[in-house]
Amino acid sequence: MDEACAKVDELLSGYLDRELTQKDRQQVDLHLESCARCTARLREFDSLSTSVGRLRDEMDPEDRERWRKVMDNAFDRTLRGIGWLLLVGAVLLLVGYGGYEFILSDVEPPFVKWAVGAVYLGLAVQLLSVLRQRLSASKTDKYKDVEI
Repeated sequence: MDEACAKVDELLSGYLDRELTQKDRQQVDLHLESCARCTARLREFDSLSTSVGRLRDEMDPEDRERWRKVMDNAFDRTLRGIGWLLLVGAVLLLVGYGGYEFILSDVEPPFVKWAVGAVYLGLAVQLLSVLRQRLSASKTDKYKDVEI
């Protein structure tokens, strides 16, 4: 698979859902005119999407509601959240305590302490950056209210 096919392959789902920008959509259209492989892949995606839609329509309403309850169980979501909170909290405490002990130790030469401190600071900045990005992305996530 060449580079153009790889790029189009990433865009096919958005192409089917009509979520691409005009520029991306035009690039995919142009590529599909000359690439039998990607055209066949698009047909496969479309067929799969149609089949899944048909299955959902044919599903018994009771089964659909039962599935929704399983996937949206507030107790399970809360339990997972508490588990993650405990895990992350414990890791942060252990890392913090390890850093504290390292700072108090008598390590020579002193630049080692600065280097380790820079690693800790870099990890903290990365963590905050990812958390901030996830928070802002969750506000505009198109798929957060999608029902299965």
